[in-house]
Amino acid sequence: MRRRIVREKRPAGICSIAGYVLIWAMILICLPLVLPRFFGYEIYAIVSGSMEPAVPAGSAVYVERVLPEQVAEGDIITFYGGGSGDLVTTHRVVENRKGKREFLTKGDANPQPDMLPRSYESLIGRVRWVLPGAGRALEAVSDRPGKYVPGLLLAAAALLCVAGERGRRNNG
Repeated sequence: MRRRIVREKRPAGICSIAGYVLIWAMILICLPLVLPRFFGYEIYAIVSGSMEPAVPAGSAVYVERVLPEQVAEGDIITFYGGGSGDLVTTHRVVENRKGKREFLTKGDANPQPDMLPRSYESLIGRVRWVLPGAGRALEAVSDRPGKYVPGLLLAAAALLCVAGERGRRNNG
């Protein structure tokens, strides 16, 4: 009789464990993408290889707000650039031209500095941390279908936990 009860409880226990593992996995994946925002950092995904090897494509960069005058030569900054104005670029500062209120920037993998200097007004901030690979996850949850995935996974986890608890009660 004892063996029969143990076998009946196994699927319930597996469901519960799977649910809790899924919940913790989602928390651990989302923490580096959400928590820094509470401390004033902006997070951006790096999609090109212009800053390799220092900032590989697919990385996430954590950007802190700084005054343009605080930016030094060699700092990696994130700024608005491009024709539409909403394109965001992350490059290294070659020169901070304080008198002209502009930066001369260059991608580490690019042979020449950027053609146009960037105005102080375009500065978003200085890169504080680089998390390789996390940019892919950030992009995945930022597009329309990707926004539903965390919610669906949490719902599945909750269902697994509930099924496991009901199974334990019915068999116990």
